[in-house]
Amino acid sequence: MNYYKLADLIVEWDDMEFSLCEGRYLERFRYFPEPEELKEKISFRSYLVPLEKYIHYPIVKENYVYALFEVNGEKMLVYHWGNRRFAFAVRPDRIKPGEINECWFDPDMKNQPPLDADWFFGVSGLHKALMLRGAAVLHASYIDRSGSAILFTAPSGTGKSTQAGLWEEVMQTETVNGDRVLVKKIGGKWYACGYPCCGSSRICLNRNLPLRAIVILRQSSENCVSQLTLAQKISSLMTAEEMYPWDAEEMERAMELAESIAQAIPVICLSCRPNEDAVRTLNNYLEETDYAFDI
Repeated sequence: MNYYKLADLIVEWDDMEFSLCEGRYLERFRYFPEPEELKEKISFRSYLVPLEKYIHYPIVKENYVYALFEVNGEKMLVYHWGNRRFAFAVRPDRIKPGEINECWFDPDMKNQPPLDADWFFGVSGLHKALMLRGAAVLHASYIDRSGSAILFTAPSGTGKSTQAGLWEEVMQTETVNGDRVLVKKIGGKWYACGYPCCGSSRICLNRNLPLRAIVILRQSSENCVSQLTLAQKISSLMTAEEMYPWDAEEMERAMELAESIAQAIPVICLSCRPNEDAVRTLNNYLEETDYAFDI
């Protein structure tokens, strides 16, 4: 049995039938809980199941990574790995608070390349289990500026990693995660927290910091900061949230979390070019506001 701590939540991975390759990042989140801490844990358990017998049902959606099936009225999300078109599966409809989340692995997976835990937890349905506990996984670059967190979020390729890198150069910040961040309220305050998946950025630290601002990036020929309406903030945050878009329960919860975050944390738009002036434009704006911080 392995335990990991994300924000103030404990994730239990029971590899009773299939073991994951630990990977580079997940080990940083390993935790050794006291027995009383396990009452509210998020549990994942592995099983070996011949998935081929389920794949004759109509495909709802498929791409080079996964296929989505209807199985007896429930969704089954089946992923490809190695030489296996159908390697392992999760049942998103069964991810509920207090329930054991089953991960089905095809027996032939034992003959496939090792499955990296850092990658697996990004596709295991963990994001839904966390969301049902009040935590949102955002696609965002997360920087540490003097003990406070700034998040940069934007569609892939828009420049969130570039902005994080520019802040490191100009303001001597540190990037905690280049692609994902877990946002959760702890002790009545919103925090940005480390997450064991980081896309291709290869930057993944385990650090929880008070959340000071979320910056929505837009490419522009000029650098300027603009305010967003509450509806725009909620929409932008929902776009950034990791979720199953076909899951009504998760969509509803995602909207609730986005609204709660937007009402408590400054969410602003930075239209910018990838240069140092963009950093100074945002920094000057933050200095002039009530939620500014020392630099």
